[in-house]
Amino acid sequence: LLPLSPKCPGDAININTMMQQYVAAMYWSIATLTTVGYGDITANENSIAEIVFNTGILIVGTAAYTLVIALLEDIVAQLDVTSSLHKMKMNRLDIYSQQQGLPDSL
Repeated sequence: LLPLSPKCPGDAININTMMQQYVAAMYWSIATLTTVGYGDITANENSIAEIVFNTGILIVGTAAYTLVIALLEDIVAQLDVTSSLHKMKMNRLDIYSQQQGLPDSL
C-alpha cells in the first residue's frame, strides 16, 4: 500500500495477499451461512477468480433453492384453499338437496 518508512517499523502490506484473504473469508462465510457446506470439491485457495466464481454459484444456488421452496409452499397453500372451497360448495349442495326433498342417492 505505502512505501516503507524508516519511521514506521514493520512489514508493508501486500495488497494481493490481503485481497486473497478477504475473498477466502467471504467464500467461507457464505458457504457456512447458506449451509451448503464445503463438500469434496472446493475452490482452489490460490485462485481468487475461482473463489469468487464459487461464491457467486453458492448465492445463485441458494436463491434458486429458496425460490423452489417458496413456490412449493404456495402450491400447497392453494391446495388447502381449493379443498376448503370444494367442501363448502358440497355442504351447500347437501343442504339445498335436503330442502328440495331430493333422495340421498343423488
